[in-house]
Amino acid sequence: ACFGNQDYEESLKSFRQLADRHPEHKGYQLNTAICLSRLSQYDEALKILYKLNYENPNDLNVNRVLAWTLTLDGSYEQAAKLYGQLLSSDAKPTSEDMLNYGQCQWLSGNRDAAKVLFRRYVGMTDDGMVALRKELTRENRKLLSSRGISDVDIQLMLDAVSL
Repeated sequence: ACFGNQDYEESLKSFRQLADRHPEHKGYQLNTAICLSRLSQYDEALKILYKLNYENPNDLNVNRVLAWTLTLDGSYEQAAKLYGQLLSSDAKPTSEDMLNYGQCQWLSGNRDAAKVLFRRYVGMTDDGMVALRKELTRENRKLLSSRGISDVDIQLMLDAVSL
């Protein structure tokens, strides 16, 4: 319930207890890493995620969380490599993969690649451009602005994607 309500500090306490009691349960460790990432504790989250990735190299959920955490940590090249693997895997990439990889590319300065990925995201979602606008202007605006992407940049990207 705390996780669903985005109370990541309280969630972290619970998931750490569960992970300590059930170290074999990958989900508890993964959720611990997600909470740490949401709390901007990237180093600690990455330690868990690298271990999970080593033990489960083909687990798409682990790779998704690792790629996004690397993006948040500013390790764009490493994240892009993982996203490339996710997009080329036998499993069907998700719209979230497209959105997050697009943000990774944009943050690393690859606007054209970001635009292509955002277009794919729009094509995979029911709400299309409405969903992308919400993600970039509300959900991830703080992240983008903290990395030097202004509201004008966001609007220019939205315009470019919609063409």
